[in-house]
Amino acid sequence: CVEQTASPHGNSFHDPSIDEFKTLNAVRTRFAKDAFLIILLLQEDLNMTNVTNPKKVERRVVLCVEDDDALRSLLGTTLRNTGFTVTEAATCAEAKRAVQKGMPVLAILDVDLPDGDGFNLAIQLRQTGQDSLPILIISGQEFLTCKQKAQQLSVKFLPKPCGPLTLLTAVNSLAGVSSFDE
Repeated sequence: CVEQTASPHGNSFHDPSIDEFKTLNAVRTRFAKDAFLIILLLQEDLNMTNVTNPKKVERRVVLCVEDDDALRSLLGTTLRNTGFTVTEAATCAEAKRAVQKGMPVLAILDVDLPDGDGFNLAIQLRQTGQDSLPILIISGQEFLTCKQKAQQLSVKFLPKPCGPLTLLTAVNSLAGVSSFDE
């Protein structure tokens, strides 16, 4: 149902379903972040020590680009607890500066960043001469759209929320690390 409303500039039409969609999308995004944070906070109860063999990932740097401070910190902690070295960035600009200092073995990129998006950042990182850099896109945005964009760029996509085991399985696979102690 489209409502006609009066405005100072004449009559205009407003579709209330657009507002409802925006509200539902905001709630879904917030829920995804909250659920992901809760899952990561519970990781210690899952005895994550056996997920990765730390001896095999020494000096393996993962670039983690996430603008949500708490989520970025939890992602970094999860990866550090399993033996990875993590370089954290909150923006595309910070990520590019980090890559100039040393190329990671893997980049984890959020889609919505304050100064760009993870898909464009993935293209830019690959254009630095590292076209084989494994990239993992994580997002709470529309699943099919993100998955299709990720496939077009030949990068892996994980929807938020995802559990720490799912995250680590993807990271280990992309970084070429054995997932479990031998």
